[in-house]
Amino acid sequence: MNQLEKRQEIKIISENIGELINQILILKTKKIYKKRKIISLYFDTHDLENYFVGNEGMVPRDKIRVRMYDSFSNDKACRLETKKTFAHHREKNIINLNKFDVLEIEKKIFKTRKKHYIPTLFVEYDREYYLINDVRLTLDTGIKYRRYSSESYVKDYRNVLEFKFSGNPDHNLLGKLIKENSRFSKYCEAIENLNLI
Repeated sequence: MNQLEKRQEIKIISENIGELINQILILKTKKIYKKRKIISLYFDTHDLENYFVGNEGMVPRDKIRVRMYDSFSNDKACRLETKKTFAHHREKNIINLNKFDVLEIEKKIFKTRKKHYIPTLFVEYDREYYLINDVRLTLDTGIKYRRYSSESYVKDYRNVLEFKFSGNPDHNLLGKLIKENSRFSKYCEAIENLNLI
């Protein structure tokens, strides 16, 4: 079954985890889920078209990934996610799969893209979930990544606090917070593409 989500995202990136936790406390958010590990495997063309288009900040652009939670296994259920970034919003299409089968996933991607995509990059991190009114926050820590063909991980010492919301941010609680809280706006940057996440 396919699911389509439309939303906007703002990310704060910092090596200082205390700084991000402080922002969560200032906003008086409510924790909504328990912390869990997220494992994503990104797919791209042989010449890394999605990566380079994303690096240039061009729109529209795509990210294609398979996502699992807690651990990665060929026998586990997973999600095939396609994220498309437009000038003013993002769309995410989700297909739930019973298991990870790389050849079947490549075929599914080819069916819609008419291009051959291969697995390129694993990304893992721990995620915590919060809510304030209609704005969902996620805090990602312990980020690490590796090539699909490698067993060696590289640590990323940055942490990511992300705000996800629907509608126009100018009329949203988040937009007001950014304008009114100078300490918050100092660290807040709308990032169209984060290559590792």
